[in-house]
Amino acid sequence: MYKSEIYIADNYKLSDYLGLTLTMQSSKQEWEKAINIFIDRLQGRYFDAINILSNDMNKYAFSIITIQCLLIDTLVKFRYGPTKSKRGTLSYNFENKNQFTKFLKNEFPQDFNNKTAPKFYEDIRCGIVHFGTTKKNSRLTCDSNCIITEIEDENISVDINILEKRLEQYFQQYIKEIKQSDNLQLRENFIIAMNYICSIYLKNEKWEI
Repeated sequence: MYKSEIYIADNYKLSDYLGLTLTMQSSKQEWEKAINIFIDRLQGRYFDAINILSNDMNKYAFSIITIQCLLIDTLVKFRYGPTKSKRGTLSYNFENKNQFTKFLKNEFPQDFNNKTAPKFYEDIRCGIVHFGTTKKNSRLTCDSNCIITEIEDENISVDINILEKRLEQYFQQYIKEIKQSDNLQLRENFIIAMNYICSIYLKNEKWEI
């Protein structure tokens, strides 16, 4: 918030999105503006920050992976739609994990499988976000030739540099998809996620993102 104005992206205010009243029937121009707000938000709050920190990966590796995990969480919710709020319950925890691992396996099949996707969620994402460290003996690196390397005792090593490249590629592909008006489910999930960010709840129901 700057000078009593709420910014939801570097160059867009909350009022810029609310003024669109975005729906599935909105015009091409309204959708283009909504997508531009989304691009500006993710570019400014995630990718730009990672790029700055990447100037010294060895020093800022934990900060980088934290932002990357938050970015993946956000991309998951825009892809599949936020889940109804069940904070603190096992059902919500399982659903969040299932969405996250499903996203990794579906969008990065060359990098994640039924074993490594849950391991990344548990040891990297949950360890970093909740405890500020990787769990067990899973670790970070920036000099591998793939995102995930399975190491001793069923742990993993994650290359944050390659992960960033994959996320940038996915982001560009997602923008192409969301611009297609016939991607109905994707656009519906986009609206729900953006509405959540802007504190607009559909049918008075709260959602998690």
